[in-house]
Amino acid sequence: MHPALQRLVDANDDLERAERALEAAQEQRRQCARDLAQIEDQSERVSAAVFAYHRFGKGLSLALAEAVTGLPGKKGQSAFLVLAGRMQYQPRGHGAGGGGEPSEPMTEWPAPDECEREIIRAHIAHGRDYWIDRGLGWGCLRTSLRPPEAAAYLKDATGALAGHFGLSREAFVEWLSSCGSVGCEGRNKDATRCKSSVAGRTVQLDVEDWKVAVERGGYCRRHGGDPDYDPRAVRRAHAHSASR
Repeated sequence: MHPALQRLVDANDDLERAERALEAAQEQRRQCARDLAQIEDQSERVSAAVFAYHRFGKGLSLALAEAVTGLPGKKGQSAFLVLAGRMQYQPRGHGAGGGGEPSEPMTEWPAPDECEREIIRAHIAHGRDYWIDRGLGWGCLRTSLRPPEAAAYLKDATGALAGHFGLSREAFVEWLSSCGSVGCEGRNKDATRCKSSVAGRTVQLDVEDWKVAVERGGYCRRHGGDPDYDPRAVRRAHAHSASR
């Protein structure tokens, strides 16, 4: 065999040995990650796994998830990635205190259950925002809470979300219970409150657009409302102006 070809064969043999050694080292690392399950204190175990995930790379997520959750495969991985702050892996509806879309309008935001409280505390401990994504039946609420807001959310979910959006508790509950609609503030000839909807896009508004519509003082067309008024367009225009 020509020396040049022999060198290539030898180099290939070296590479194969290195690859086998690397795979053995990776499996050893994965086993060490699974061994974190031996940490008896749950909070300490979660903290250790999240530290390892951020410090040593994401290739360990399945093994770390198994150690923390005791669940195999993607189910355990999804739960662990929420704890680790990977919001894009957070299940749809997380932050809902049980998930699902209510059949009737809400009058209070559900308090987090114990599982969600544990996840929130983990986010706070690692200085990470906590993401809420809940279907409401008629719309949805998607937002992230900074750690201090998340701490307030643990004590009073409705009040914390109201403050997050710059609303009073009563106004936030009105948005929830009205399904994102705005009633006309006008009065009929007999002095009773008008029951019509405000002119423009007033049904199933998200909380930010609803806030804009309410601040405008909504009226139906009969009471002087503008049928072409769109609070979403107004909010976008305000945001664009503020960014300039």
